[in-house]
Parts: sequence; C-alpha cells; structure tokens
Amino acid sequence: PGFERSIERSFAAKVEYAGLSDDIEGASVPLRRTLVFSKRAGGYVPKEEPLMAGYVMVRMRMRRNLYNFVKDCESILGFCGYDFGARNNAGGLKAGKGFVKPKPISEAEAARIWAQAAVQPT
Repeated sequence: PGFERSIERSFAAKVEYAGLSDDIEGASVPLRRTLVFSKRAGGYVPKEEPLMAGYVMVRMRMRRNLYNFVKDCESILGFCGYDFGARNNAGGLKAGKGFVKPKPISEAEAARIWAQAAVQPT
C-alpha cells in the first residue's frame, strides 16, 4: 500500500493524543489483494493495494470542531461531499473560501465497499 496506510497510522495517533476517541472511532483503508508479476521472484507474488487510491475512510460523529481537526491533519486534503465553495475562473476553489459539507455514506454502502476489499479493517 502507498501513502494511505501512513496517513491512517498518523491520524490514529493524533486522535489518541487529542483524546477524541469517543467521537472518532477510527480510520481505515480498504485494501484488495492482487497478484503482480515479479522478475526477481520468478512469477506472480501477492500484493496489497488500496481499493480506492488516495482515500481513507473515517468513522466519526461529525461536529464542527472535528471537521476542523480532520482538515488540519497533515496530508488530509478534505472530505468527499457537497461543495459550498466560491469558484475562480479556472473552476477551482478560491483560496480560503471553500467549504465542503461532508456527505456520510450509509452502513450498506460501507459494507459493500468492505465486501469488495479482501483485507478487512482491524
């Protein structure tokens, strides 16, 4: 796995340090196992890779202070959801003007994602 796993570990440590484990249950990366050909091994070797590259799933109760806590964590760029930001001429968010209202996924959708992933969350 790539950078997602290191974000998952550092985010968990920051949650513990801040004492927010009652509101933030955890972060996890859906992984799938694939076979990749390796010349060194002389054949196919199993490899874990993210199911959705660049995404980390966080299970939490959304509050304004938690929104800011997650946004301020290193290497986390934002949330998936509804965009309420002002736009510039190129279509991007204007600096400091954007706000994305996070859109939660249902338990059924989360179960479907984890069913696709071969490696279950710990």
